Amino acid sequence: MILAYPDALHLPTLRMKSPARCALAALLLLGVPFSAGSAATPVSETGFSTERAMAHVRMLADTIGPRPMGSPSEQRALEYALQRLHEFGCQDTFLMRFNEAAGVNTRSGIAVGVLKGETNRIIVIGGHIDSSGPEIPGANDDASGSACVLEIARVLARQPHYSTYVFCLWGGEEEGLRGSQYFVDHYPSIDSVRLMLQIDMADGAGMLEVDPDASYQVSAPRWLVEAAYDVFYHELRYSGLRYMTQFSTLNASGTGSTGSDHQPFLQRGIPAIDFTSDIAFP
Repeated sequence: MILAYPDALHLPTLRMKSPARCALAALLLLGVPFSAGSAATPVSETGFSTERAMAHVRMLADTIGPRPMGSPSEQRALEYALQRLHEFGCQDTFLMRFNEAAGVNTRSGIAVGVLKGETNRIIVIGGHIDSSGPEIPGANDDASGSACVLEIARVLARQPHYSTYVFCLWGGEEEGLRGSQYFVDHYPSIDSVRLMLQIDMADGAGMLEVDPDASYQVSAPRWLVEAAYDVFYHELRYSGLRYMTQFSTLNASGTGSTGSDHQPFLQRGIPAIDFTSDIAFP
């Protein structure tokens, strides 16, 4: 059974102690992870559906195809995400466009959907919609994460929530976190962001782990990593959500050569963390 408590500030049984733990519990309770090899959950109006999420993956990776930064296909993917966010009920939807890539004038952007809550305290949930090259469809990296963001937006839009959620589908991640950096530098309400949750590759299996190495100048604060572990092990294991073990890595600092889109938020001083199923190139 999928429990649909979109804002964990209203969870009746969990031992919530901070907005971060609340948001993490909300995200995990929605059933974010999915695997192409696992049985699809039924199409649901109120709970997270892997079938719906996989439909987004197929659209991005198969129908649209490879989505390198600045390409027409990346633009089509951004427009697709924006249309879905609007259909799902986000009150504000818009494209933040930018032109930047190592000195070359390359047009990219961020699809943004704002789901207003009872307060202006913002939680950003994001995934990057671009792929790493013209021959790479990027089904796992990161159509899977983008699909999760879209499905989470659909579910949260149908439920009352305390926080304001901002859903972001980043362009230009593979070229150096261009989209998320632009958002952090230019989003008018950036100072109201209290937490950022990134989903970068959500198709995999294995046990949840934390990357202990600070591979970059900043890393997720220890209290946030501990909160994520605490929610997972001490709260959710009692809820029957055993499929949550499909997440293999809860990434504190990022791994590999470029990390992911949570890093510009960390550099801004905003608590952020990355959920990923695989630290290896897909």
